[in-house]
Amino acid sequence: MALRERGLAAATVSQTLRALQQFWKFLLEEGEIKSSPMTNIGRPLVPEQPVAVLSRDDLKKLLKACAGTAFTDRRSTGHHGALHRHGHSAC
Repeated sequence: MALRERGLAAATVSQTLRALQQFWKFLLEEGEIKSSPMTNIGRPLVPEQPVAVLSRDDLKKLLKACAGTAFTDRRSTGHHGALHRHGHSAC
């Protein structure tokens, strides 16, 4: 398939195929086509990719970069603090 040959990630290929399937499904439901060319097209398996987690030092640096008294500084500090409290590594 051309998408795979271009070196795109499996997740990108899968998402593109899902969008195309929905498009052809719409045309089928509207009576514009008699059958979908996507009927027998399978999607690639998308391997799970682990997400990097910030170290304590990196988190401290991130929060320090957001320090300040301006609205945007406080907003950024609040966002990062909330994400950290709920187990997310960063936004």
